[in-house]
Amino acid sequence: MKYAIVCGHYMPEAGYYEVHLGENLVKAGHTVRVFTSTKSNLILRREKTYQSGLQAGSDSRVQIFRFSPLLRMGSTVLSTGVGREIENYKPDVVLAIGIAKLFPYSVLMSREKRTYRLYSFFGENAEYYSWKGLTSIIKSSLKFLIRSIVKRPFYQLALRNSDRIFLYTPETYAFIKRLVSDQSFHCLRGKYVTTSLGFDSDRFFFNENERWEVRNSTGLSADDFVLLTVTRYNRSKKLEFIIDTVVKFRLLGYPVHYWIIGFDREADLQTLRNYVSSKKASDYIKCFRFMCYEQLRGYQAAADLGIWCQVTISIQQSMGTGLPVLLERKASVSHLIKTDYEGLYFEPSDLLDKMKKGYELFSFRESDYTGMRKNIEKVNSAHFAYSNLIKEIN
Repeated sequence: MKYAIVCGHYMPEAGYYEVHLGENLVKAGHTVRVFTSTKSNLILRREKTYQSGLQAGSDSRVQIFRFSPLLRMGSTVLSTGVGREIENYKPDVVLAIGIAKLFPYSVLMSREKRTYRLYSFFGENAEYYSWKGLTSIIKSSLKFLIRSIVKRPFYQLALRNSDRIFLYTPETYAFIKRLVSDQSFHCLRGKYVTTSLGFDSDRFFFNENERWEVRNSTGLSADDFVLLTVTRYNRSKKLEFIIDTVVKFRLLGYPVHYWIIGFDREADLQTLRNYVSSKKASDYIKCFRFMCYEQLRGYQAAADLGIWCQVTISIQQSMGTGLPVLLERKASVSHLIKTDYEGLYFEPSDLLDKMKKGYELFSFRESDYTGMRKNIEKVNSAHFAYSNLIKEIN
């Protein structure tokens, strides 16, 4: 079957949903071509631009057709000629990802004009608009207002004209209801499938040798308990709050270490390192730059408990290594933890207590640690590995 993935940004080095989705569709025997812009959506020291035109992707055999933008404003990017190239490609199914970026507008038009099935993907969550602090509140309020006024028509087009709608989280359904008309929402109710962000099981899995290689190279003993967060830094992700709680946890006598991985910009890296230093915690709280998958997997294996306050694809990637997770209780991640055996939810007021419980459940003193990690990996793979998620699309 021929698939077209239409998205405003496609960055193989970042490994977002659309990248892994395309790669796993190819692994399943399908032909995949991505239609996207020449722009990167990563906040780097210097913006990356890709070559326009048709080119082969990585060894996954995904083809990529890139268009120079006619209009670019933040993550919004519009290009001309996209619809024509998709028609020339003659796909069986088009997957429109990132409707809010407006790039897929050409495939959202009248159903009568197309020869393919259209599946649209949504991942909106309220937490993207709930930052703390006056500046952040104003910024997120304006962002929501712009989305309501400017982008609402595109959302409604997608709901009306798509054959199926895929929602990344349970919360997305309620969020879209707030944003669109009753008529458009009625279209959603008859078409939607609740899916999830996921992980590539060929890249994320538990390897005991990698665990000990990293723990030995970082000077950890068998008794040390490592918390891990993998994410790109911004203030909404509450990393300072987690750091403060880890410091309290350490002062209680627990042999805890905390690793934060995912910094692209030197300024962000130095900002958080300075914060850690101000807490006199530099000996046991470490900040690392973005890592390739192979290196990252070793750190995920070496860790004992992942912790996040905001939804991100790196949660599922870490879960793919059998890592138990500690997640702030929100609708956006309510589908991830099935039992206490796989992780725990916390409220901001009881994070310290949940860290203590996590230590009791998942510390290395577990008699069969490798067996525990492998069992969690198996459960998570059944629910969140892309090889299983794409079965919902076929």
